[in-house]
Formats: sequence, C-alpha cells, structure tokens
Amino acid sequence: MKTARWLVLVVLAAGALGLPACSDDAGSNGCVEGETQPCTCAGGDSGAQLCEADGTWGECDCGGDTDTDTDTDADTDTDTDTDTDTDTDTDTDSEEDCILFEDDFESGIDEDEWINVHCCQWVVDGILYLQDLDGGDRNAQVMVHDGDPAWTDYKVTLVASKAPESPLDYFNILLRASDSSLSSAGLFGSAYQLEFLGEGWSDNPNVVTLRRTDYGLAEGDPAQIALLASVSWSPTLSGPFDIQVTLDGGNISLFIDGDNYFDLVDPDPLLFGGFGLLTIWEYGAAFDDVVITDLSDECDTD
Repeated sequence: MKTARWLVLVVLAAGALGLPACSDDAGSNGCVEGETQPCTCAGGDSGAQLCEADGTWGECDCGGDTDTDTDTDADTDTDTDTDTDTDTDTDTDSEEDCILFEDDFESGIDEDEWINVHCCQWVVDGILYLQDLDGGDRNAQVMVHDGDPAWTDYKVTLVASKAPESPLDYFNILLRASDSSLSSAGLFGSAYQLEFLGEGWSDNPNVVTLRRTDYGLAEGDPAQIALLASVSWSPTLSGPFDIQVTLDGGNISLFIDGDNYFDLVDPDPLLFGGFGLLTIWEYGAAFDDVVITDLSDECDTD
C-alpha cells in the first residue's frame, strides 16, 4: 500500500513541475517530438533544445549576435543629429553685421560718428534738428562716413519732417557723398542730393528732386550736375514722413510712407560714399531713426 501511495505522489508531483508525462510516442529518453527544454550554452548563456522526430533532443540553440548590430545603429543615429545649431548662429551674426550705421538720437549726437560740416545741430527728446541759427554759412550740414569707399550699395531708412517755426518747408538727404561741403561760402565734393520742397516755394512747390552733383574739390572747379528725377507729391512737409532710399549699382529708388515715387537707373552713377543731412538758409528740419543697411553681395540674406 505504501508503494502504491508513493507512486501516486510521484505522478502528481511530476505533473505539477511540468515534467513530460509518459507517452507511447516518446523515445527512449521520454522526449516528445516538438517539445522544447532549456539548455546551457558555452560561456554560461541560456539556450533551448527542440525534440526531434526520433524522440531525441537536438543541439542547444544559443541564438545569433543580434545585440551587437543594434548598438551600432543606435550610435550612428546619435552622431547624425549633433551639428545642427552652428549655421543658425552664423546667419544671425551676418544680418547684424549688415547694418552699416544706425542712430535713434536717444543719447544725443554721437560726435564720433556725425561730422559737423556746417552749424547748427541739436537733439531734443530723441529727435535731431538742423537749422542755421548763426547766420554764417546759411546752411546746416552733418555727415557720417563721408567718402567711405566701403559704402557702396546700401539702403537708407529714416523719419523726416519740417522743424517747428521753419519759414519754408525744405530738407536735403545726401547719398554716396565724398568731400561734401555745401553752403553759401562754396559748394564742394560729390553726392546724390535728394531734395524735398514743400509749401511756400515760388518754383516747384511740393516736389522731390534727385540730382547727381560733382562740384570738384577746389574753388573754380567746373560743376557737373545731372537732374535724374523730379516728382510731385501732395502732402506738405509738416510730416513726419517715413523715407526709404535704395542705391544698388546705378539703380536708385525712393519710397515715402510706403509709396514708390521713383525707380530709376543712373547711367553714370557715383559708386561709393557716405550719408548726410542738409538744410539751406534758415530753414529747419527734424530727423529720427536713421538706419543704413549694406546691400553688397556679402550681405545678401535672401
């Protein structure tokens, strides 16, 4: 009876442990075709064995070197994403470098940049005023980078208006200027002169003119003057007006308050030079937010 009970317990234990039960299809070692069991590979890794048709266990299957290939791919992807931010920083620096000059006059007149050619200039509440107050040369003129050969193609934006108490409406913007000095004492140097004439002028009221001028460098030199544009405009010079002038080779364009007043080609252009502001006689004008942007090939940010 004891022997019978132990046999029952052994059979029950074998079922609980998942050991293969006896079968008529088993081989001599009790293996059933298609059955698997764990096995130990060389080096101590775990593998698996499959029972074959003759009831014997096949070789221990230890798998391939899959992990190595996976790690290699992962490393490659990580390296690819590294060098992204460098170009963005370079573009930003280039755009900033393309500003040749700017002044909002919040800190007064920068005497290291603005050259006082003829009196008088002053700043009130961040606005630059020009007007001859001493009766001397009867013109007021300031310049930046006069004759600078590096200033070739550029765009100028600024705000301009008639100054309070000015007897007539007038101001003049000088472009690509070299050795420029314009007053009743004499006219010298070369420049494009962009003149704005408003109400009160007996000749050509409310017109904008563009002239290419070259008066030479000494008294008595012959003057060369070419009128390139003369266009009418309806507002008086009470202002303020947003002005944009572009010089690109011989191509010159003017926008006032977003409207295009001319777009022309000078067949014999001045090629370089600085920027200036001018009023004549006792007429006064006011200016603000001057920005000059380089348009040369090195600063083509399109």
